[in-house]
Amino acid sequence: MPRKKSLEELLQAAQDNDPDCVIFLQDELKLFEPNFELVKALVETDSNRILETNESGSNSLHLACGNIENMSMELLVLLMGKSPDAVTAANKFGLTPLHKAVMAFIS
Repeated sequence: MPRKKSLEELLQAAQDNDPDCVIFLQDELKLFEPNFELVKALVETDSNRILETNESGSNSLHLACGNIENMSMELLVLLMGKSPDAVTAANKFGLTPLHKAVMAFIS
């Protein structure tokens, strides 16, 4: 899935506190190669974006852990450090980010 906007536009949206930044963050974490600087810009502007959930109740850390084979340790540490509550949050199916990470490796 390609980005919906250019990297430059997304970095500007993070600085401008665009209301769609939660969507941009979640979309970035689903990519084969998420951009660390973009994720960092999106969460440093507002770390509450990490806890915002999608339709299945998954937050950004759930999405990153579900795509863990494409995540850097640095990116995961950034998300957990900016929002420690995201680590233990369960989605609508009762799954935490750790569950998502394990499931990504066994599927």
